[in-house]
Amino acid sequence: MGHTYYIPTKGTAHQEAHIMATTTTQTLTIDSIKRRGTSAMGNPSFTVTFTNGLVARTRDNAGIAYAIENSEYRGAPVQVTFTTAGTIINVQVAP
Repeated sequence: MGHTYYIPTKGTAHQEAHIMATTTTQTLTIDSIKRRGTSAMGNPSFTVTFTNGLVARTRDNAGIAYAIENSEYRGAPVQVTFTTAGTIINVQVAP
């Protein structure tokens, strides 16, 4: 069974509802992952290319950067949640 990784929200219920309203989720398959480097805090970030040609990156200092390379996400459909800016904030194995 796959794990779900996400960026915990902090703030009021209204702020959390706004975050949920400004994200989109798509079912995609990861084609390749390339490490972009590390943030000022020393955390990795990645550029992810999907089989449909879409390219996105993980958010800086997000836990998803530590999970995105897991083998459970390779070659299988995954549900990917993006911010409106196209940054990956969540990945889980598609049901």
